[in-house]
Amino acid sequence: MRRWINKEMPSIACLISYQDTEVHAGTIYKASGWSLADTSKAGFLWSLNGRSRSLEQSTAPKIRWEYALRDYVDTTEVARAEQIKLDI
Repeated sequence: MRRWINKEMPSIACLISYQDTEVHAGTIYKASGWSLADTSKAGFLWSLNGRSRSLEQSTAPKIRWEYALRDYVDTTEVARAEQIKLDI
């Protein structure tokens, strides 16, 4: 999937994924070259516009993993590539 996104969506520079520490150890992220970016605190309960979190959802800390597809995206080149796709 990374390769497809890198090729077909050149404007995307970084992938982000969240790991539930209660269920997973993060081994697959470490093994495939993802970088640990941040860790949330345990027990965070959120609600959005009166919609509260389900009691079945884990309140364990979450780890944010990032995978850089490229260091820098030249938006001019991306726009030109998108225009070429549209012209075909």
